[in-house]
Amino acid sequence: MNGQSRTIPSIGFVGAGVIARTISDFFVQQEWMVNIVAVYDQHADSARNLVNHLRAGGQHSGATSLEDALACDIVVFATTAGSPYVETPFKPHQKVLNISLRDIAPDVILASHNICDDVEHCLKASTSPHLAEQRVRHRKFIDGTLAGLMTGRFPIHQDKPTIFSPFGLGVLDLALGNRLRKCLHCSWFFCRDLKVVTMKKQHNAILHIGIVGGGPRGLVVLERLTHYATKYDIPLVMSIIDPQQPGAGVHSPSLPEYKMLNTVAGQITLFPDETMLSASEESRPVCTFIEWCRQHKSLPDFWYTHENRRLCSWDFLPRSWLGEYLQWAYDHIVSQAGPEVTVRHIPAAAVDIDRITDQKFMISLSNEEILHVDAVYLTTGHGQGAEEGEGPEYIADGASVLLQGMGLTAIDTIADWTTGRGGHFSPRSGGIPEYIPSGKEPEIFLTSRSGLPFRCRPESLTLGGNITRDAVIFRTDRVQRLKDKLPTGIDFEHQVLPLIRAEMQAAYYSIHLMKDVGADKAVRFREALRKAESWTEINGIMQNAVSRYGEFNEEYLLAASLPREVHPNSYATWLVNEMAEDLNESITGVTHSPVKAANEVWRNCRHQLRIMMDDSGLSDASRTFFYTRYAPVINRLVAGPQKERHQELLALIRAGVVKPLHPDVVINRRYDHAIQALIQSEKPGLDMPPLVKKMVRKGLLTIKTSGRTYVDVRADGRPSALKPKAHMWVFGPLCEGATYYNHYVPSPGSFSRSSNDADRSTRELLIPGGPYPNTKITVPADRSNVSLSDKSGSSEIQL
Repeated sequence: MNGQSRTIPSIGFVGAGVIARTISDFFVQQEWMVNIVAVYDQHADSARNLVNHLRAGGQHSGATSLEDALACDIVVFATTAGSPYVETPFKPHQKVLNISLRDIAPDVILASHNICDDVEHCLKASTSPHLAEQRVRHRKFIDGTLAGLMTGRFPIHQDKPTIFSPFGLGVLDLALGNRLRKCLHCSWFFCRDLKVVTMKKQHNAILHIGIVGGGPRGLVVLERLTHYATKYDIPLVMSIIDPQQPGAGVHSPSLPEYKMLNTVAGQITLFPDETMLSASEESRPVCTFIEWCRQHKSLPDFWYTHENRRLCSWDFLPRSWLGEYLQWAYDHIVSQAGPEVTVRHIPAAAVDIDRITDQKFMISLSNEEILHVDAVYLTTGHGQGAEEGEGPEYIADGASVLLQGMGLTAIDTIADWTTGRGGHFSPRSGGIPEYIPSGKEPEIFLTSRSGLPFRCRPESLTLGGNITRDAVIFRTDRVQRLKDKLPTGIDFEHQVLPLIRAEMQAAYYSIHLMKDVGADKAVRFREALRKAESWTEINGIMQNAVSRYGEFNEEYLLAASLPREVHPNSYATWLVNEMAEDLNESITGVTHSPVKAANEVWRNCRHQLRIMMDDSGLSDASRTFFYTRYAPVINRLVAGPQKERHQELLALIRAGVVKPLHPDVVINRRYDHAIQALIQSEKPGLDMPPLVKKMVRKGLLTIKTSGRTYVDVRADGRPSALKPKAHMWVFGPLCEGATYYNHYVPSPGSFSRSSNDADRSTRELLIPGGPYPNTKITVPADRSNVSLSDKSGSSEIQL
């Protein structure tokens, strides 16, 4: 309140009892430089006793009138007055410690800046602030709290006097009790004879952290930082640097509701539960996406079913709802942060970052502000969309458009040109609706580099009880063992791909067995595969299923190009038939469709693929091969739209609104527009953002190109260009290539890499050597042996 200064011309005490004496001792102990101390009390003896006490301590003091005490630079009220008597306003420069209850009249309170310890506690029992509230019927005259003042959330202005009304500092009593409780449970401290002795480094200064990018990945980091800082009373100021409102990222709440998520509602959360973190005791399962939706939303009226029912965990919901949830999550995180934590959103872009030391950085912003921070998190997302004048909304009615891409971005673009322009779908028997055009649609020519359609997400995807969810062959322990034995890099095609193919076969035949002879037999089949130690054993177990259910052709699912027999003239018919067959499999669902179960192996085993990729686990040649040959295949298999979108696409093809083109067709006509319907990170020849380029030139980041362009990071997310303990982390799409699959919001009920990345980095930053050691993130080990070899010796693979 005094501008960080302990020098003041005068202090006046109104009331000279025990409380006043204690406060005066505090000023002396804190070495305040005061020219004169004025003391007033209705009882002359009390005033004289306090004056003598102050003089004995070397302070120049004297008993004065009430008016003289009230005129001092700092005024301390410590009386037992039953009603207000101070009705003359204070001067703008004066600071008032209103320790007693009701000395000050409401008009004087309303004419001042007011700071409380706890607002609810202060505005009770007819205190001076409470009387002011009763006068004006609002609390706008309360400028803030002691915590906000101490952490810099608001400055003290000199235009009005400032009155601090603590009334017992009840919040500090609670804080002390909370600290003592933690002493009994946390190894960071120990308690001896009721004296708390710190064992590890304390954060004496406020840590400043810059989070560049306020989308889902930035939000995951923010949640972990606020959790630990609040739990361990660490002073922290976090700046969220993003031109947009934090939280939503690409999932803007303003998106139309016909743009849907391709992940079921029950598989999304921002708050980690105990299964998601290695440090399970640090979980904070506040509210999942589906729980939030059930509180705030109902089924959208454009759904084919028009059902009036409760939202289910397996529903596919609008992307805008996810955006609202993420923005709510941001607000909740900020509101629940402890008093020592400050979060501020800076609506600007980071244009440059300079390294002062490996633990100090300077961030330059587009609004010309400069931030000095102790740590940086780069958590930017997919990048910008179409340039001005290039988006779907700029396409004229009836214009001809060559749309390049068949994934989620293309599906959304087509929806903008059809449903978004007034067209609608009318339900029909057989599942494929009829499209009723508005007449405003463009003529859409649909093509892609491969010509292959994306696979729909399975209907009624179960969140538990799926027997093929946990790998039995392509397991985490085997991948790690293989990686440890090959420090120069794994050969994906020859050492990893055979394991994944075998896992696909295991899933395929497991579902056949479950449907045919029951779940018990299917479980025993999988357990036998889990225990197998050689390819000979695996092939023998598989052969029994093959003889019963026939060969499984996973090559067809993993194809990178169209079958040779598909020619330009037959392509549209082939595509429609392929999509219709896949729709049937999607409706059957992952627990009853052998094909969908085999597809889902690539989704269920993402963590194994991440382990494979981390710390240059693949050779450069294999990394290029993986990202050029198999990453697109994985996206087509398990990152497609929900079935309704492909039902609509088939209806649009039937109506002639969308015309599929074979990728080898020679374009012999001119189109009004050609649009690449790809997210930024998937576009060929992706150019890195200007900020990243500047950081590369300064040696802060390294860019690599192995099948795609990416920022090279270590397994813990730190840039490989910096020292291992540098206070900088890169999470999200920027490092897709150094790590694998960075484009998602965490899922509850299973290990979450993004949550653990944020959790580990936060622990290393805030509590080094504290309650948690700096260990690698681990997942529970599989139960079986980790070697797999052909006992005949013909093709040994030792994992």
